Amino acid sequence: MDFRKIAVFFFLLTITVSKAQENDVKANIEMDFFGNLYLDVSLPSIDLKKDTLIIDDDILIHKNYASLIGGVRINGSYLINYKPKDKDLSYVINLPKNSANSYVKKADYFFTFINYLPSQKQNFNKEKKFDITFNFPKKLKVVYPDSTDLTKKFITTPPIIAGDFVESEIEGFKVLNLKKDNKHKNGIEKVMMVVKDAYDFYQLRYPKKESKPKIIFLPFEGPLGGRTIRDAIVFDSSILNDTITLEKRLIAHEVAHLWWGFYGVNFDNQYLIEGIAEYMSLKYMEYKKETEYVKKSINKKHYHIEGLADGSEILSVKRRSTEENGRLSYDFAPLLFFNVEKDNNNLYDVLSEFYKLNEANKGSISISRLDSFLKKNKLSPLVTESILPDYFFIEDGEKLILKGINFTKNKKIDIEFTDNSDLKKNKTYSFSSKMNEYVFYKKDIKKAIIDPEYKVLQFSRLNDTWANNNTSVFSKNRYFPIEEIKPEVLTQSEKMLDYLFSKNNVTIQDVTCEDNLWLIEKIDKLKNEINKMEGVTITGASTLFKIGRKNQDRIDVKASIFSKKENTSKFIYFYLYYDKSLKYLQNFKLESELNDAEE
Repeated sequence: MDFRKIAVFFFLLTITVSKAQENDVKANIEMDFFGNLYLDVSLPSIDLKKDTLIIDDDILIHKNYASLIGGVRINGSYLINYKPKDKDLSYVINLPKNSANSYVKKADYFFTFINYLPSQKQNFNKEKKFDITFNFPKKLKVVYPDSTDLTKKFITTPPIIAGDFVESEIEGFKVLNLKKDNKHKNGIEKVMMVVKDAYDFYQLRYPKKESKPKIIFLPFEGPLGGRTIRDAIVFDSSILNDTITLEKRLIAHEVAHLWWGFYGVNFDNQYLIEGIAEYMSLKYMEYKKETEYVKKSINKKHYHIEGLADGSEILSVKRRSTEENGRLSYDFAPLLFFNVEKDNNNLYDVLSEFYKLNEANKGSISISRLDSFLKKNKLSPLVTESILPDYFFIEDGEKLILKGINFTKNKKIDIEFTDNSDLKKNKTYSFSSKMNEYVFYKKDIKKAIIDPEYKVLQFSRLNDTWANNNTSVFSKNRYFPIEEIKPEVLTQSEKMLDYLFSKNNVTIQDVTCEDNLWLIEKIDKLKNEINKMEGVTITGASTLFKIGRKNQDRIDVKASIFSKKENTSKFIYFYLYYDKSLKYLQNFKLESELNDAEE
């Protein structure tokens, strides 16, 4: 027996254990009646006398050694105060007000998703064990993380979820719901059937999990449907309401995050993380033979990205509004995956192979790495267009012109023609810098649809349809199947576009129905911008009706415009606010201005 080898082995084992312990964080957390958290934290290798500095009379751990993110700033001051205490650290997190779905305290439940514990910078993106003890009021029992959860490692601070919960087991899943939601037992069982079904579907191609996740129901605010954290999925308890249609796609989306996300295979691009989970959820809906639902969902996503000019927008790092982030995450990013799938329906299986190769990778993966793998498997990369092309029809007397613009390389587009005998025929047309339009004659065509199978990402689909028997600009879009349009909504929308583009002798009185100088000025500001352009044609438009909560209803109008002089597509999007009778226009809001497609 070689004792020297044994000695070396135990020496290396000791170092490994020591290194592992250096990453660990030990904490005791107490909560007062108001929800404020009192924390005592032990961090390894920190000399509080040497490694602290003073900012605004509060002592903070030196930025070179540790950091705490997720702190809330209100009225110019941080809510997190650090105070050194021997070799440990003690501080208070005061309850932030109106913090939506990050930090909430109610009589029967509490949760926080902020990073409430500091970590050393060298360990920031590394997995750590958290040894946490909780001292919470009796009614707020901590259900996550419990002792079993804390046996596992986390990259960031585990969320805290506590409350007056009822625990049950359904389909092998541990389910936790608030006592007040126990009346929705049927709703809980319906949700759990979808969770199990989606979970089993993903495991047909993806590695099986060691254990099933906890399912927790909590009240969230706003449109947030759920969150997936390590070995747990938290759903908004509003989905248990019997009056709400069960949203299978939303449930399947959160289940997909068990594989794709912070504790699965993680991308360094948040849009891609949400986009692939959304793509996965719609593949589940296909598996369930919900074909019409999938078509309608993809149709809505195309509608939401109307006017998005830059195909590489998803790659850029810049501050965006919540609406813009949502549009890129849940509409544009999943469409990128479906766009690749149109050329090769093996994409779903290829992604599962990519997952298996990267499952052990605890870091973040770039889009370029995924694109390389797609190319290796003879699939197109996700982002292929810096400028999204646009294809549309323009009428010129008896002629119908198919126009294509904004393509940097040769393109092909399918057109579905219906002749006067109702015979349908598909033809493919090639576009290049030298050949960018085709001429047809109206008398030979009853209807024509550009890209009937949605194979190409476009700047706009408001102008993809032409019908010989319908001259309305609103008949050219692909989106009316999303919902039925009231005749009066269509009438008011047409009148507004006619006024803005000086058509059919429509006056401002026809549009506003009241003498409101402030309102007229807002409308005429857009009209004047349109009048400055030369050779402008509306190529298509859509309108949707939104029922308002108060005394106003809203009409959304989107329009695509072709500038012959500049050879560019432009896009406008505005809201019309009417009284409940839809007769009196009370407000006008321009959501998206006339932006060039290149910008």
